[in-house]
Amino acid sequence: KLATILGVSGDGQFRNPNGVYMKVMNFRRFDPAFAAAGKSGLSHGGREEELVWLEFAQAPGLLRAVATAIRAAIVGETLHTAQPNLDYIEEA
Repeated sequence: KLATILGVSGDGQFRNPNGVYMKVMNFRRFDPAFAAAGKSGLSHGGREEELVWLEFAQAPGLLRAVATAIRAAIVGETLHTAQPNLDYIEEA
């Protein structure tokens, strides 16, 4: 559904389970709790991942609000959000 909403291909390469796992592991490279457990995330990733981590790592309430807005957009099949304070979020 998200691929359709965003107007991109919804084939098996669009956020399939393996792709989601890799994205999570890209974020894990920034997670001090993960490192403290003797684990490491994937060493490569985009600059945007670090920016997302820096914005949300210390703001779980904001992360929850954005995730809720994304889910609502998928269910409602629309990109519009009822939360004006999230207007700067263009893409999940």
